[in-house]
Amino acid sequence: MKVEDVEYRDEYIIVDPKATVKKCAEKILEGFPAVISAIVVKAGEPMGVIYLDTIVRHSIIGSHSAGKSKALQIMDKNILKVTDHEDIEIVKQKVAQFKPHGIIVIDGAGAIKGFISPRDWAVIIGVK
Repeated sequence: MKVEDVEYRDEYIIVDPKATVKKCAEKILEGFPAVISAIVVKAGEPMGVIYLDTIVRHSIIGSHSAGKSKALQIMDKNILKVTDHEDIEIVKQKVAQFKPHGIIVIDGAGAIKGFISPRDWAVIIGVK
């Protein structure tokens, strides 16, 4: 089975690294529960991922201003980029090795094609 055989085309939005954390939260919540994350992208290149719990930890627990903080400051940079033609078994090995917080699907030119969410990953590995 290849990455292209699994669902990965939903559950995310794209944000600029300079977008405020508040704007990221608003964009995620506009599409919630279908949208669960923001992929931070600069010049077409995925740089990191932000989940709502990241925003809560930063803004509520960490008492940082969501209106002043930028996506670049809170994004999780531990992402794995895979192509849609990669074998799922190879991706499983990479995930086990790197333990990424986000799996971004890209095409041969590096453009984002999708996002394998934690929910998608649970289905892929057989945990429901």
